[in-house]
Amino acid sequence: IITDIYVKVGDTVKKGDRLFKLDTRHLEAQLEKDLQEKKLAEIDYENQKMQFSFYQRLKDKAATSEQEYQTALYAKELAQQRIATANANIEITKTDMARSVICAPIDGDVLQINIHVGQVALLNPLDKLPQILFGNTTTYHVRVDIDEDNA
Repeated sequence: IITDIYVKVGDTVKKGDRLFKLDTRHLEAQLEKDLQEKKLAEIDYENQKMQFSFYQRLKDKAATSEQEYQTALYAKELAQQRIATANANIEITKTDMARSVICAPIDGDVLQINIHVGQVALLNPLDKLPQILFGNTTTYHVRVDIDEDNA
């Protein structure tokens, strides 16, 4: 669903200028969820780090089994990897949000707008009408048809 249109007919746009924006409410909710998961992963990591530090501070390593020591070590590493995974999920969601803003692929002038706020953006390349038609109007191209008899 189109939420914003940033241009109007006759505007000159540069490559990368925003043309219109799609609805990102679901992505904003996903980003909030990802941020909360990162906070939980950080808390879990701090807890596991604290638990592992107890094993490291033992003066007599025979006071605990090797299995308990390894379990605490891997639990700490797993918690650290969960933070990295949460960061990756945040970046994926931010990238999807950035992709929801449609930008101009080239410099040019807006010639026609066939979309409205609230309308569903059909991103099918086989549509007959482009959503926004723009092009370079500073360079003109001439099409010539020469008849063979006149040549």
